[in-house]
Amino acid sequence: MTMPITAQRTTLSDVLGQVTDPFYSDNFELYIPKLPSPITSGDAAGLKIQCKSLSLPGVTNEGQDVPIHGFKIQAAGRTIFQNTMTVTFLENRNLNIYTTLKNWIYCVRDFRTQKSQGKGVFAVPAYILTFDETGNISKTLNVLNFWCSEVQDVNLDNSSANIVDISATFKFDYADETFSSLAQGKLSQATISLAASVGSAP
Repeated sequence: MTMPITAQRTTLSDVLGQVTDPFYSDNFELYIPKLPSPITSGDAAGLKIQCKSLSLPGVTNEGQDVPIHGFKIQAAGRTIFQNTMTVTFLENRNLNIYTTLKNWIYCVRDFRTQKSQGKGVFAVPAYILTFDETGNISKTLNVLNFWCSEVQDVNLDNSSANIVDISATFKFDYADETFSSLAQGKLSQATISLAASVGSAP
């Protein structure tokens, strides 16, 4: 039996009650508390401060077609993450971002020997923090086993003076609000603020 639809047209009062403050695309930070230990001169603070853009990880359910008796219905399949994230950073004059990310990939697998430090070393916890209009953390997305897999080519051009960005691809196992590889639950805002200010792990 079809249930009657009782919803009414959305009013201004409904909008004002629901959308207190919209979320703005620049109210975020990528926070990596600590780089892999072999990267002794990496710029963790730069990865946080100079991060320009990223995409919040999506999630997909692999629906399955079920054809039977001349009909086709849908069944749920596996729920999976795409497991990749592209991040763009503003570079500085010392190429700190480029150098840090390149050394991270060498930690994943060194091109000179094709030996790896192992995932327990090169994959680290990362957090995507979103903020409300007052500057308080509104959401903490915990990214499990985060590591750099690609640094894209950086184009230099003597015919013009343009600001240089560094684009990199990161791999991760999954991202969720309810999991933290440092501790169960969310990091407190005080802990994040203190660690971010000194560029060290909490």
